[in-house]
Amino acid sequence: MNDKSHKTRTRSFILGTIVGAAVGAALGVLYAPKRGEETRKELKEKTKEIKDKAKEVVKEGHQTFLEWSEEAKKAASGFSKTAQESLQQVSESVTEKASAVAKDIKEAKPRKPRYFKGIR
Repeated sequence: MNDKSHKTRTRSFILGTIVGAAVGAALGVLYAPKRGEETRKELKEKTKEIKDKAKEVVKEGHQTFLEWSEEAKKAASGFSKTAQESLQQVSESVTEKASAVAKDIKEAKPRKPRYFKGIR
């Protein structure tokens, strides 16, 4: 299992736990035998707790996104650098070969045309 998949599963588990706890707390508060005023106060507190936890999860998710984004930028930069180096090597090789061919052509002795087979 790769690291990103593990992080994603961990984050999903944490988010599921928070949502499950929130729903459980809300249902517990609503069905508890308390006065309406106490229930509303407790529900308001639980809602604030859930809101704070959700903000924390969003903040962590944003941080993870920024980290992945930075990793992607580094990978793309490395790929670009490698491609540029390869292109430079190919260009130099082609230039060397073309120079060698041009030199061979200049140095080649002109051949006399052969009109008849066997006669020079």
